[in-house]
Amino acid sequence: MLWRAVNARGMRCNVLPIASYSVLGAGFMQAWRRLSATFGRVFASGACVGVCRHHGAGRIGAVAAMHLIDAGYETETALRLLRRQFPKTVENDHQHEWLTRYASSL
Repeated sequence: MLWRAVNARGMRCNVLPIASYSVLGAGFMQAWRRLSATFGRVFASGACVGVCRHHGAGRIGAVAAMHLIDAGYETETALRLLRRQFPKTVENDHQHEWLTRYASSL
């Protein structure tokens, strides 16, 4: 049903799996790097990227935080902005530490 809805709206959909309560793994990061130029063009045009997961507070929060970190925000600032809208964003220390390492690798 998701693919049908996406196609009907002329949207593009990419599936990047993340294990529950985990960090973003190698497969996810490989796809993320492949899509990063597309994300940049989308954001530069003023459009947006939708991210969904059934609950997935930590995983989706980590993805949203990565977008903000890539845009130049410090990790703590990105998390503070996201938690204003969804307090459970990045739900464990493992995810938080992973984001900190991600930010320092840029």
